[in-house]
Amino acid sequence: MVMSKSLLIKYLQRTGVVLLVIGVFLITPVGSQAPVVLFGLFSGSPKAMTTDASGNLNVTVVSGGGAPTSATYITQTADATLSAEQALDALATGILRVDTVAGVVTSLTTSADIFANISDETGGTGLLVGSISPVITTNLDLETTGVRFSAADGVLTILGLGNGNDENLTIDFDNAAANTVAIASGTGVRIIQLPGMIDIIGFYPALELKIGGDVTGTGARTNATDKISLFGSAHYTNAEEPMALIFGYSQAATNQVYFGGGAGQMNAATSIFFYTAATNTTLTGTLTLTITPTLVQNAGRGAFSTKQAITVDAATTFAVTSSYITLACTGAETINTITGGSSGMVLYIEQTDTNCTIADDDAATAANAIDLTGTATNDVGAVKKSLVLFYNGTDWYEISESDN
Repeated sequence: MVMSKSLLIKYLQRTGVVLLVIGVFLITPVGSQAPVVLFGLFSGSPKAMTTDASGNLNVTVVSGGGAPTSATYITQTADATLSAEQALDALATGILRVDTVAGVVTSLTTSADIFANISDETGGTGLLVGSISPVITTNLDLETTGVRFSAADGVLTILGLGNGNDENLTIDFDNAAANTVAIASGTGVRIIQLPGMIDIIGFYPALELKIGGDVTGTGARTNATDKISLFGSAHYTNAEEPMALIFGYSQAATNQVYFGGGAGQMNAATSIFFYTAATNTTLTGTLTLTITPTLVQNAGRGAFSTKQAITVDAATTFAVTSSYITLACTGAETINTITGGSSGMVLYIEQTDTNCTIADDDAATAANAIDLTGTATNDVGAVKKSLVLFYNGTDWYEISESDN
């Protein structure tokens, strides 16, 4: 294109362009007109040509040999000719962030950096509170419609789908009682964790605590399959299996409950004690029933147990740990007292020889003395001879005697 000086000036006045002159000039008009290239119009230092509001043409020398300092130029690598250049290869690998105030690009390389630059749903400040903890200011919605996490004053609420098949779950980390956590599920079950205790509050009539699964140990509950449940207590030795409390076993035609053992996964109890009380505000209570490997003793009503064999050798007393004993003496022995009894215990003695004589203490003055029927009627042993005694907590009294 050939353009005279006057036409050039009029063209520039009409279009209002800014021309950067560096030996070769590129005039960029406004709109969709094609650029105009001028050769040899100026020479020497780079110049800028502009038109003012009155249409006058101004040509100025650009100082510094670089871009204007008010602009930021992004380059792949550093470029010394651009006074405000920024090289991308100097940034750490991450997500680019634009600072609209400083006009520079930075990289975000940590979760704290990323969350600090994400606004909440209201367009407010960043989500980050503290140094590394992202905090969502109102709600967190999952992709599934109606599933929402919300929190306020220490209470976390998980909203269900609202389709009638579920309920909201609320976890209160700031419950009224100190050091407690409350978990509530709509009108279902509320669980409160107190120091050293878990309190489950149910809603009648649907209250139940159900545990257990398939006996195969697959972690499932398959229909028409044997199922077990185990309650245990921590063992004295940490490496040992727990102590057995209750073991439940449900099969096709039976439901079995085992107390104190029966499961190969837990250590059996050595003693089981049952306590009762006359009122509903009694702590500890009264021992009513004791079960050991050799004894079942109902306090105040006697005991039933496996047979205990006792041999007396050069002694005038023996101790019982069972309500049924066989008695033998190594020589001629006279027995004056029997220890180990509990109030209400009924003792069945089966004698196996003629060496044992049980002395009759009519006055029953000594503790654990034996008062037989009649006066001064000592009981001389014989094979298969039986003697039944009753213990009142202090002394023994004869109930019956039989020579068989």
